[in-house]
Amino acid sequence: MTISKELLDIMLVLTPGVIAFYIIESLTHHKRIEYQRVILNIIVLNFMIYLMIYLFAIGLNKHFPIVAQNWHLSTDHILAKNMNIGLMILGLFFATLFGLIISRAINEKYLYKLAKQLKVSDLDSNLNVWDDFLSEKRDFEGVIVRDLENNIMYYGIPKRYSEFSHDKKELHLEDVRIFSEQEAEELYRQDELYLVINDKMTIEIPKIERNNDE
Repeated sequence: MTISKELLDIMLVLTPGVIAFYIIESLTHHKRIEYQRVILNIIVLNFMIYLMIYLFAIGLNKHFPIVAQNWHLSTDHILAKNMNIGLMILGLFFATLFGLIISRAINEKYLYKLAKQLKVSDLDSNLNVWDDFLSEKRDFEGVIVRDLENNIMYYGIPKRYSEFSHDKKELHLEDVRIFSEQEAEELYRQDELYLVINDKMTIEIPKIERNNDE
C-alpha cells in the first residue's frame, strides 16, 4: 500500500493535535468521550497549536529573521501546504506544552471556579459523582470504607482509583487499618490494599477534630 504525499501532509499536520489530545486524555479524569468529540477536540487543539506557532514565527521573523529563514519558519513557510522539519519540531513542542497546561487546568477545575466567580454556573465539574468525590482535594488523613455485607471496615489513605467509565470501581488504599464493623475492634493492618467497591459498600470521609492551636 502506498501513501500519497497529500495524505502524508494531512497526517503530519494533525499530529500535534493528536499528541496534545493523548496527553490530556492520559493525565485527566473525565467522562467517556464520544468518537465525534474526539475528532473535534483534535481539530480545535490543532488550530490552537498552529496559531501559537504562527505567532511565534511572527516574533522570530521580527527579532531573528535569519534564524527564521534557516529553519523555514517564516510566515510564508507556516502558511504553505508542505510540512518541514522546523514546523514539525515546533508542533511537537507546543503540543506537549498545550497538553500539560490544559491537563493542569482541567484537574484544578479552573474553568468551573472562574464560572462560579462570574456567577454564570454553579457546576463544580463535569465528572460523575464517583470521580468527583475521589478527585476532590481535601485536608483529610484517610477515608473509611464500610463493607456492610461482611461487617468489615477499612481505614486508609486513597492512592489510586479507577475511573467511573471502567467496568469496576477499584480503590487502592495505603496505610490501611482493618476493623470489625460491629465491635469496632482492630483486626490487623496492611501497607497497601486493593478493593473493588460494590453496592454493599460505602465510602466516608471522617471529620477530624483539631485543637485550636493547630
